[in-house]
Amino acid sequence: MQNDQDVANNHNFMDKLDKLDILIVGDDYYGICGEESLETDYRLGETKELPKARYKFEDFKIQYQQSDAGKNSCSLHAAMGAISDLTGKEFPLAERQKIYDMAVEKGLDPKIGWYANRAVDLLRKESKRVLGVDLMSFTIELDTEDFYKILSKGYSIVFSLKGNKEFQIDWKKDGALDNTKFGASTYGHLLRMCQKDDMYELAIDNYIKADRNIYSIKKANLKELIENKVFGKIGYYFVFKSDYEGSNPQNDSIWDKIPEWATKAVEVAIKSGDTDWSDPNKIVGTSELEEYLIKAGGLTSRLGNVSKVRLVTALYRLNLLK
Repeated sequence: MQNDQDVANNHNFMDKLDKLDILIVGDDYYGICGEESLETDYRLGETKELPKARYKFEDFKIQYQQSDAGKNSCSLHAAMGAISDLTGKEFPLAERQKIYDMAVEKGLDPKIGWYANRAVDLLRKESKRVLGVDLMSFTIELDTEDFYKILSKGYSIVFSLKGNKEFQIDWKKDGALDNTKFGASTYGHLLRMCQKDDMYELAIDNYIKADRNIYSIKKANLKELIENKVFGKIGYYFVFKSDYEGSNPQNDSIWDKIPEWATKAVEVAIKSGDTDWSDPNKIVGTSELEEYLIKAGGLTSRLGNVSKVRLVTALYRLNLLK
């Protein structure tokens, strides 16, 4: 049974939530156009070594207020947050606003938002200018073995979600997302996730001025959250280029010829029996085949032909390479 103080605290919580909804579930909280995946997104393969992250979120706990820089800038601030976790460096507000203006010129719609992969690409490039760090970015599917391996090494992963008022009530009430179904979504959002412990993951939002900006998620719930389309399938993370290259020196093997975006697909192809990768750029298809693969979603760019490495990448993206 609730006592009078519990009832009063609950009313105060609901009052604050209603006011917060006006702030963040309005124009400023729609920040993602949808998931967009490119054939050239880097993917970590089994043949590559991922170094331990230099720093993690708990080391500096850098957080941002996305609305200070521009409306619907969650894609940018989720990426900035992941970079800050890795580097221990903070993006100054003036630079955040400058990067926001750059993003608008490149297609970010202040009324809707942007795509995660495009924000990650922009922040990877601008980090060298603003923070003096040379980074690489990779994509990963959530709730996979590689996903947990990346988190365990200290990296923060940018991910998307679709929420509504019920979603807000759930995690803002006690700092933990307990449910896995929330009904029809009313907004899209991007934030970052890192490892909390063996049972929970930690989500860091982009509203440090709110009552709560961090909440935990049970690892056991991630599968259902993805299946119920609350969380997106695709995530992104950053790695120091020098650390990655130091962990993966060239050794005159076939992997020196394979681009990072094709490593995973080629690994699967080799396991399937295709072991001849002496010429990964050999042309194996015409522009007609390329067009078919683009329409199917396996490829995303037009080069006028299809090389062997692009073909296996397309088949891998279409789940046709086993």
